[in-house]
Amino acid sequence: MILRNYFRTSVPDALIEAGKMEGISPMQSLVHLVLPICRPVVMTVAVFQIFAYWNSWYPALIYIDSNHKELYPLQYVLVNIERTIQAMTRDAANLSGMTNVQLPSTAMRMALVVVTILPIMILFPFFQRFLVTGMTIGAVKE
Repeated sequence: MILRNYFRTSVPDALIEAGKMEGISPMQSLVHLVLPICRPVVMTVAVFQIFAYWNSWYPALIYIDSNHKELYPLQYVLVNIERTIQAMTRDAANLSGMTNVQLPSTAMRMALVVVTILPIMILFPFFQRFLVTGMTIGAVKE
């Protein structure tokens, strides 16, 4: 949706027509004329896709069987750690026989959040200018 709206509103038809008059092919027109103009929006969509891929754990749950543990992505391992902590917290009274056992589940969850968001925090300053320009290109200007 972001790319389609950007191409419809921000890429002038006269630019593509000028490329046709110069005798370049549609692929050359895309590579040499349109893509340099569309760099911010392409980078915005790329950053969204990278972050979505980084945070995905459900496809690993569906497609990777338990015999291939070396193929598990980090997010799947982190989700399994969180599930294990929840199960241990829930069953702590039964396992130890004590009623007031407190496991550090909140601290472990916060450590998992840091592991999850650390690469995003490192990469965000480099992609910030592309995100800002890419997101505001289609905005209404007064």
